[in-house]
Amino acid sequence: MENTYDVIALGGGLAGRPAAIIARRSGASVLIVEAEMFGGTCPLKGCIPKKVLISSAEIMENIRRSPGLRITVQNAHLDWDGLIDLKKAIIAPVPKEREKRPEKLGIHTLSGRARFTG
Repeated sequence: MENTYDVIALGGGLAGRPAAIIARRSGASVLIVEAEMFGGTCPLKGCIPKKVLISSAEIMENIRRSPGLRITVQNAHLDWDGLIDLKKAIIAPVPKEREKRPEKLGIHTLSGRARFTG
């Protein structure tokens, strides 16, 4: 089956998804082709996961420095496995949520790797 679109956005991340939404709101027929997971690098592999890890590291560093401020914290421990599970739980719903909005606007989505031919 062959479909024709006015606009094809390559990727459902922080560039492709908004561009697709703008094109659709302008009346274009739109397809988003996503090679991996909807959401993009920032929410899935960069900014958000990084902030989860860095926040925990900063808290542990503040605890380490707390005796200088006359604060005693005993038995502070970073549960690395638990922290990784938390990071995964935070980012797990992102792809589905990021794919829902374009579909609600009438934007078609396709999982796969796009390529130019011809």
